[in-house]
Amino acid sequence: MISIIIPVYNEDSSIKNTVHKVYDVCEESFKDYEIVVVNDGSTDKTASVLESLNLSHLIILNRGFNKGYGASLKEGIGYAKGEIIAITDADGTYPIEKIPQLVSEVERGFSMSVAARRGRYKNTSLIRAVPKLFLDKIANVVAGQKILDINSGLRAFRKKDVLPFFNIISDKFSFTTTITLSYLSNGLSVSYLPIEYKKRVGKSKVKAKDALDFLSLILRTIMYFNPLRIFAPTAIFLMGMGFLKFVYDLFNEPFLNITPSVIFVFLSGLQILAIGMLADLIKSTRGK
Repeated sequence: MISIIIPVYNEDSSIKNTVHKVYDVCEESFKDYEIVVVNDGSTDKTASVLESLNLSHLIILNRGFNKGYGASLKEGIGYAKGEIIAITDADGTYPIEKIPQLVSEVERGFSMSVAARRGRYKNTSLIRAVPKLFLDKIANVVAGQKILDINSGLRAFRKKDVLPFFNIISDKFSFTTTITLSYLSNGLSVSYLPIEYKKRVGKSKVKAKDALDFLSLILRTIMYFNPLRIFAPTAIFLMGMGFLKFVYDLFNEPFLNITPSVIFVFLSGLQILAIGMLADLIKSTRGK
């Protein structure tokens, strides 16, 4: 069985069209499937629109209050009966017809297949695009490889692979970011399918504060899976600065004095390296 999960919050203008598109694609492509729509405490007419839909294989989970995009996906994944799960947004931005290709990639052996958006910043204001681009670069460093689209809302994966990461995956909009980093940091294979990205229907629910959530979750994921990615470069930089300052002082200070700044910077780097190695040791022995 294939489970398609659609989280929705105040999308009464687009949810009906999205569900019908998903239904048509599933009818054409899958023998056994279910469409799970998680209504995350919508305050508009989303609930009544969903109630008016009379489609087979459609399951509606209504939450009485808004908990978050990631929490909705977790609830849908937990409920889903399918071995392979695909997720998509309700706002009309993603090409639903690509779902069978994403599922096919997982069936071929990839742990996750992600729809990578071409020109995904073209409909984004400069003030929001710059932080996103910066955070993307940080994520690439963390993963040790180029991530074509870290937070695409259209992707497919196996249920058994994602469940172990539920305790660290965000309940908010950073769900897709942390699941991507979690997979890549654990050596799980991820494929990318280039897609065109449409302008959304309605207003975005993402707020500026979500960027801070994104950054904190990246750092937490580093600490959980690959702490030396952040500790080692910082430590080497500080120790290198301390060594260069020592060489400078060696030729410029009278009586070959070692200045306090050299000791402070070098020892700071040494301490950070020690903490990083300890964190890496804990990571390596976790679960053994």
